[in-house]
Amino acid sequence: MLPFLSKDTKEKITTVLAILLTLYILYTTIWGYRVMMVHRSFFLAVMLVMYFSTLKPLGDKLIARLVDSFFIIATILSLGYVFFFYERILYAAGGALLESWEIALGILLIVVVTEASRRASLPFFIIVVTCVLYTLFGNYLPGILQHPGLPLHRMVYMTAFTSEGIFGVGVAVASGLLFMFILFGSVMDVTGVGDFFIRFANSLVGGLRGGSAKTSLIASSLIGSVMGNSTANVVVTGSFTIPLMIKSGFKKKVAAAIECLASEGGQYLPPIMGASAFLMAQLIQVPYGEVVTAAIIPAVLYYLYCFVLVDIEAAKNGLAGLSKEERGSFLQVMKKEGHKLLPLLVAFYTIIVIRMTPMYAGMLAIFTTLLVTQLRLPLQDKVKNTLRSFDEGSRNVGNLIGLVAGIGLVTQAFLITGLGARLTGILIETAGGNIFVLLLMGLMICIILGMGMPTPIAYLLVALFVAPALVEVGIPRLAAHLFLLYGAVKAGSTPPIAVVAMVAAGVAKTDFWETAWKAFAFSIPTFVLAFAFIYYPELLLLQGTSLTIAYRVFLTLISLIGFTWVIQGYMFKKMSLLERALIAVASTLILINNYYALAIGLLIFIVIGLREVLTKTHFNQQTTA
Repeated sequence: MLPFLSKDTKEKITTVLAILLTLYILYTTIWGYRVMMVHRSFFLAVMLVMYFSTLKPLGDKLIARLVDSFFIIATILSLGYVFFFYERILYAAGGALLESWEIALGILLIVVVTEASRRASLPFFIIVVTCVLYTLFGNYLPGILQHPGLPLHRMVYMTAFTSEGIFGVGVAVASGLLFMFILFGSVMDVTGVGDFFIRFANSLVGGLRGGSAKTSLIASSLIGSVMGNSTANVVVTGSFTIPLMIKSGFKKKVAAAIECLASEGGQYLPPIMGASAFLMAQLIQVPYGEVVTAAIIPAVLYYLYCFVLVDIEAAKNGLAGLSKEERGSFLQVMKKEGHKLLPLLVAFYTIIVIRMTPMYAGMLAIFTTLLVTQLRLPLQDKVKNTLRSFDEGSRNVGNLIGLVAGIGLVTQAFLITGLGARLTGILIETAGGNIFVLLLMGLMICIILGMGMPTPIAYLLVALFVAPALVEVGIPRLAAHLFLLYGAVKAGSTPPIAVVAMVAAGVAKTDFWETAWKAFAFSIPTFVLAFAFIYYPELLLLQGTSLTIAYRVFLTLISLIGFTWVIQGYMFKKMSLLERALIAVASTLILINNYYALAIGLLIFIVIGLREVLTKTHFNQQTTA
């Protein structure tokens, strides 16, 4: 009967499932769940049914509907068995006591998850299939990649029926933290809080030089911190800020590139950091507050750099701020809608100040959003908006389920074959033990694996593959993971794929390739920032006295400003190639932990800065005369 259901009927069924699943997640957040495998199997089953029926169907032709129906039935059978007979699985002695039909169900679940990953991302699907084949046949490979091999029943048991495989860290995070904060983003979107952030930012900084772009920075940082998806952030905020920037004089590719920079930065911004920080805290087993505390200084430096970049771009092209009519009154905006900042304040207070668990904090922020934005609405509208946000939140998580579940196949391959431990040695040996080379390799892997993937999934991949090697050479674990998060985020705007830049270029109606390279050029100093906090723990782990931290922050900011001048080719006036080269050298020297290098770098800055000021003053006097 499934193949013959109408599209409208499937949508209604999906809406009911999405709302019920949201209510279930909220229920388990308050009262907990009895058995972990039951919770995860139920979550995954509902998500995959939604995924194959309406979120990622093959098409409307009969053969496509039949294939979708097969995977829906396979999902219900395989995950239904885990849900109802988890105790038998628990005592299956590593798979030795499984019946042949039970092994067949496990294989069926692996096939279902593999197909889900194919529909999500072709490059990721290739990784998943390679890992499954490696687990089964890696014992036939020569050299360091060879593993001892394992029987089929054990491979199926470990992958399909334990909390280390398909039900591992990906599904664990998706059925908890990731779901909660994606839901938070959906609630903010449906209730209009995201639109308020745009009006708030516009009234606050719109009147400054290049104000439309500075609006983009603030609005995208606030929305992006909650949303956790750079592409979606570009769609939500960029649909307003990109046309506004173009209207105020920014070139189309520049406006699109600035929105890329702003949207990506939201995932570095505490207290929420786009849900990746929660994943990080769980992976490295540290309190969430420790992750957020470490990220504060890099996030502030990131956006200070962005403001300087935008200001120089505006100065270079003689762009003024927005008129009072265009930006609105800050006091009026706050008087009318200031209460919509309360959900973020609640999230900050509950997570950072009283250190409530992120799940509870997220739930309270969601309830706060629903409360403060709908007090004056009729009951019917309140119910409608609430159910709509629950529906959209579940669907947004469901769109990721192919990647989330597929992660389990990848991680299990690395664990049960021992490749994970050997990969650390391979990376270190390839880098010759050099930390800088190893970091560059890690960054390249981030960009390759992160192409076209949501940040949490891209980060999880590199965290499992690359982070152990960085830690092995002496980099603090938290610093290593934050570095990899930077790389995973920046994969979205780095050519050749650059999905975030592609979306931004579409909004701006400009060339994708030019936008991608412009966004990449604008991002170069942010890569410098990522390397800086690896070498200087004062920037990240708040080690040292207030004076030493302030000293290192000041030097890093000066260096970032210098690199901004180099990229823009403009300081107080247009710079020559020689001046740009010298400033690049000076910016690098300032980052070197050597007083002689620092003195030379600052001297170059002063000399070129004075020369720029004097020549500009002379030029202005001649023009006036």
